[in-house]
Formats: sequence, structure tokens, C-alpha cells
Amino acid sequence: MNNIKLIVSEVDGILTDGKVAIDELSNRVFKNFNVDDLEVVNKLKSNIPLVFISSDNAVTYNLFRKKHLSFFWAKKDKKQVFLQILRKYNVSADEVLYVASKLSDLDCAYLAGTVLCPNNVNKALASVGQTLESTMGEGVLTEIYLMYFR
Repeated sequence: MNNIKLIVSEVDGILTDGKVAIDELSNRVFKNFNVDDLEVVNKLKSNIPLVFISSDNAVTYNLFRKKHLSFFWAKKDKKQVFLQILRKYNVSADEVLYVASKLSDLDCAYLAGTVLCPNNVNKALASVGQTLESTMGEGVLTEIYLMYFR
């Protein structure tokens, strides 16, 4: 972990359980965010830059803006947004710890130097990264902080 200069993390499946409440009009009403992980975000940020990437902006954007968290919206191509983040933070992909949870993270995971995943991700993603003890939305960032940055 000594060569890690940036953490890039998916939101859904990391800070949330990956589930979204949708009303009868298909509006996304809310997501369940893990408060322990939201608390540890500031501790991680004091050690290393931390940015979030997500293909779902409906609820996430407002929360992240309110909490002053770096957030990149990947509408279509998460890999292109990941490359944009690398340029913005002036780091190479092998200097990134990527926290992945969804199949859409696979292209980014192949590029990143270190990949960590909740233990209940799909097999394709698990084969690229190291799985943690935590499951989606159940303390993933807290586990990373305690293992590597405390």
C-alpha cells in the first residue's frame, strides 16, 4: 500500500447496500448509506485523496455535494471517467486503490494497481481484486481504513 497515492471508490455497493428505493413513477427515492463508512471517509481523506465514481447520480450527487466529497458521474463509460480522474490527480493507474462492487467497475479494476471488493461481488470482479470480509454496504471503507491506514 505504500505506493498508493489515490483511492477511487464506487458508491453503490460500497457506501450503500447497492439497493435503491423506487416509487411507482420510477423515481429513485433514497439509498441506504452506511453511516460508519461515511464517518471514516474523513479519516481516509486525511491520509490520502479519496474520490467517488458512480454511474447513478440520482441521489448520490446531492449528498456528496453537501458533505464536500469528490464525486465523478460516469453516465456511460466509467473507464473514461477513471482516466479523467487519473489526469486530474496526476497519478498513474498503478498508484490507485480502486474499491469496486459492480460489473461496471471491471474495466477500471483491470487498470488499477490495487483492487479491493466486498466479499459478495460477482466472480468476474472478485477474480481481479482482493475480497474483503465486509459485504456490500456493511463497512467496506471502514475495513479498508482499519487494515491499511490507521
